[in-house]
Amino acid sequence: MYSTDCNQLETVASQAIGLGLKVILGVYIDASGVSSGSSQVSDIVSWGQSNGWAGVEFISLDNEALSDGFCSASDLAGFVSSAKSTITAAGYSGQFTVTEPLNIWQSSGSTLCGVVDFASANLQAFFNGEIAAEEAGDFVASEVELLKGICNNDQVFVGESGWPTAGNSNGKAVPGPAEQKAAMDAIRNSIGHIAAQFSYKNDNWKNPGQFGVEQYWGISDMLSSAE
Repeated sequence: MYSTDCNQLETVASQAIGLGLKVILGVYIDASGVSSGSSQVSDIVSWGQSNGWAGVEFISLDNEALSDGFCSASDLAGFVSSAKSTITAAGYSGQFTVTEPLNIWQSSGSTLCGVVDFASANLQAFFNGEIAAEEAGDFVASEVELLKGICNNDQVFVGESGWPTAGNSNGKAVPGPAEQKAAMDAIRNSIGHIAAQFSYKNDNWKNPGQFGVEQYWGISDMLSSAE
């Protein structure tokens, strides 16, 4: 979960936990800066206290705010420290992280590693034009090894990893349904136990973005065809 908008904690997290799943809670920091996360921290505290924090895998207190230029590394580190204190004081005893692309961890790890329990990164092989779909697993696995070294911690998580089904090619990286299946099979085989597959449904609300692929990462059709 990327944020607490639209009563997601009550309508999604609680239902998922009731079905025996675990959830990753998230805070989304927007263009107004780290202050935009404060109300979400309060939402998480209220929800967690009501259910005893059952079923929470970990909490990510950021998703690409640094990459998007919404805050500085020092501002994010300060927010994370404050949010951790607030949430742990409310009874949560689990782990915290922030989620950024690998290059942000490489440039800001010295500031971030000390305030998180482990590093979490969004790793998208498609945006490397030298990587074909069937090579996505090996590529992401190599990125994971780099990520482990940044905080000197073998525990890491991949917050997003996937492949688009439509749009324009990026060198050897070609979008398409068959290519998505090849990429996702490779990613699952290499790092499936530490990765969130991105994403379940297409995000039609997004701008097309670079290569016109941003709306087309949904894997639901691929999963349906495999049944």
